[in-house]
Amino acid sequence: AKGLGGLAQDLLKAHAWYEASAEQGNADAQFNLALMYAQGLADLPVDEARAQEWCSKAAGRGQQQAIAMLKSLRAQQNSFDESSKDKLSPDDLFAEKIDEALQLLQDITQRNTSEARASFLMQNLLARARALKTEVVGRQAQHSKVPAE
Repeated sequence: AKGLGGLAQDLLKAHAWYEASAEQGNADAQFNLALMYAQGLADLPVDEARAQEWCSKAAGRGQQQAIAMLKSLRAQQNSFDESSKDKLSPDDLFAEKIDEALQLLQDITQRNTSEARASFLMQNLLARARALKTEVVGRQAQHSKVPAE
């Protein structure tokens, strides 16, 4: 295959040059490196995490193709997350939501430690949520032990 200017295409050299330039902050090189990782070019394994990392850097520098690619990657991830939630049992989905609530309560509690009353109330609510989570996990364990008829 031919590269730019009719030269022979050398993806290994292209990767090395893009990487050196990307490290120096060149947004176009960052985007091209993201593409190489996303598509597994130059004998690189497909690495979505590195592709997204380089794409984010390029988008942060205003590279328009990277901005579009990042939106697409996030939309695909959100679509995947939603479709996997459809496969969860109601108890699993409930447990997932309890985990999210626990994390939020934990964050709120840590931020409100200077106000004793708010901290006390949040600790109480956090304890109740943890107890509810324990109950749900217990029910899940019981359901998994019941033999199918």
